[in-house]
Amino acid sequence: MKISPAGEALITSFEGLRLVAYADPLTGTPTIGWGSTRNVRLGDSITLARAQTLFQAEVDQASAAVNESVHVPLTQGQFDALVSFVFNVGMNAFRESTLLRKLNDRDYTGAADEFDRWNKAGGRVVAGLVRRRTAELNLFEQPGVTTTMATTVLQDQPSALPTRKLVATGAAGAITLVIVWAAQQFGHLVIPDEIASALTLIIGLGAGYLTRNEAGSSFAGPIITSTPDPLPIPRADPPPPDPAPPADFAPLTAAHFAVLLREIQAIKDQVAKGSA
Repeated sequence: MKISPAGEALITSFEGLRLVAYADPLTGTPTIGWGSTRNVRLGDSITLARAQTLFQAEVDQASAAVNESVHVPLTQGQFDALVSFVFNVGMNAFRESTLLRKLNDRDYTGAADEFDRWNKAGGRVVAGLVRRRTAELNLFEQPGVTTTMATTVLQDQPSALPTRKLVATGAAGAITLVIVWAAQQFGHLVIPDEIASALTLIIGLGAGYLTRNEAGSSFAGPIITSTPDPLPIPRADPPPPDPAPPADFAPLTAAHFAVLLREIQAIKDQVAKGSA
């Protein structure tokens, strides 16, 4: 499975974009772009295009971790939520998590309950992590088409993207021709037919490009908001392990057997006295 635009938007809304490296406020880890930390040093700077490349590479890694680790069917929303989760907590933490164990046991409800436990960084609850886990949980619990890691169980409906792109392209071309015709008729402007055709083609292709991401089939870069979080969300700490279930029976020792034998002998003695 691949992450959808909704999943990408969820990640970037919490990571925030930084084109100059900064130290994570809790861990001190040098970070840049949308939460990238690999081979980053304080003082580094990157372009927006480089930030998009780094983001896509790390999203691909998180997606691969989910695809490799999860062995039960997932909806698109569940997959997106898990990729966002892995992007934040890391692949190793995800592989060792109770969330993954419950999920692979087909305990979807139990897995969903695990999200809220990953809300601490540096040993304290972080409001941004609480918001992120809530957003991931909401996405995880959205109804949707269930897919396995390799095969779609229920096929999605054919996309209407080609039709929308055709309509957008045709509409843009028609509008351009009307503008050109009006300029020629009323503005006494002479525009060669070759230029008019070129304008029609360029605007039509532009309109088609704007619709290309509606089906989630290609990556056009993360959504950039004008007011990102002043402090990007830190990586969550793993929650404490689940307490061990109480044993049904305490282990038997030699002392237990000695007491048991004495009780049996006492019962035998009483029976013997009664029959005498």
